[in-house]
Amino acid sequence: MDKDEQLAMQELHIKIIQCIEPSQLQDYLFQEKIVSEKYLLCLRKKSRVRTERLREFISDLKKHCPFRVFLLALRQENAYSFLAKELEGKLDEIKRHKRKGKSSGEIPWYEKAYCPIRRIQVFNENREEMVAKRHFLKRLLLNSERNEFDKQRHALKEHWLRLSKDSASNEENSVRNEEKLKVADLYFISLDAEIEYRRVEYDKTLFGDKVLIDMKSIIDKTSNPKVSLMLYLGRLASAMVMSDNRLLEDGLKAVQEAAENGERIEPCRETGIVLLIYYNLLSQQYELTFNQVLRENLIKMAKESLDHFAQERDDVYFDFRRIVLLKTSFIYLSIGLFCDILPVSVSTSQLTHAKSCLDYALRDWSRMEVRWKMIYHFAHARIHQIEQRWDLALVSVKESYRQCTKGKFSHEERNILKFLQYIKKRNG
Repeated sequence: MDKDEQLAMQELHIKIIQCIEPSQLQDYLFQEKIVSEKYLLCLRKKSRVRTERLREFISDLKKHCPFRVFLLALRQENAYSFLAKELEGKLDEIKRHKRKGKSSGEIPWYEKAYCPIRRIQVFNENREEMVAKRHFLKRLLLNSERNEFDKQRHALKEHWLRLSKDSASNEENSVRNEEKLKVADLYFISLDAEIEYRRVEYDKTLFGDKVLIDMKSIIDKTSNPKVSLMLYLGRLASAMVMSDNRLLEDGLKAVQEAAENGERIEPCRETGIVLLIYYNLLSQQYELTFNQVLRENLIKMAKESLDHFAQERDDVYFDFRRIVLLKTSFIYLSIGLFCDILPVSVSTSQLTHAKSCLDYALRDWSRMEVRWKMIYHFAHARIHQIEQRWDLALVSVKESYRQCTKGKFSHEERNILKFLQYIKKRNG
């Protein structure tokens, strides 16, 4: 490791000592020829005290293990992915300080290392499978793959119905409780995914619909009813406002209750989702008031949500990071939640921050879903419009509209088309 990499390790030394167990990294480091088969055995013989063994282990890694290989070892089976993210962020911060010097001003939040909160395991052993399945459904809906989405969701529902029938017809203990919890969790996430899909389609009939009733009825049967209740309250608040914008204040109170419930739950995907629901409703409030304090609070809330998503596996975190960056670019560019241009000026610094958000989002282009491609190109069209580069604005807004029609995002279509017509006029 070079001096900067060793400094990053030093600045996170206490956290590394507290978190890692060398035996969990041994196989990968052996494969990469960093440690020998006898290395850890000799290390244990030297000291029975865990912290002393770890200090020597870390010291040896600094001398013999490339930083890149150490990060890959941390990410094996997502064991210490959160720590790898922090080390990468710390190294970027150190290098940035060296390039710019400490007098260059505050570092933008989206360039800082995120600070995942160390996770206490509160979910069952099926947690990763649940998150993977739910995230898969999310990507299907964002790509408007409705047929496959319905197929997957229907299979989860049928599994739950079969298990419920078997449980009712057989003796009480004939179906293991662990299996009931797992299948209930899968059914719950299928309902949550359906609600999210209808939110994307801006279905005003969702509030009071059977899908929300079904979601509420299964909460007590899931493996963690507190998490399920929090998410249900968040979805209910969103559906309420979607049914009638005049209910925005009630919706904000409801989602605030959900967020307060989330404060008692370990940071995770679900707590991050509730924060994004809160973010969406506050964005709608901002579009009515144009309050600049609220605007800054929205940016802080976006940052906070990333600390929650960072607790999950890397692909989930990176996908949500891209989503949050794109949402935040809209705030910087004075674009409404549904692609309407707000009558609020955009400063030079805000324009710079928006461009940086888009640059970061572009790094994950290979996984960018149709919906977020629409958002990405619309943000670029807005930048070109502000800079009066009308030809580039036309190219970007046309591509945004193409992605919009491809995904059948009808609620955004009207505003994108309106902006397209405006840009066409400016092009003569």
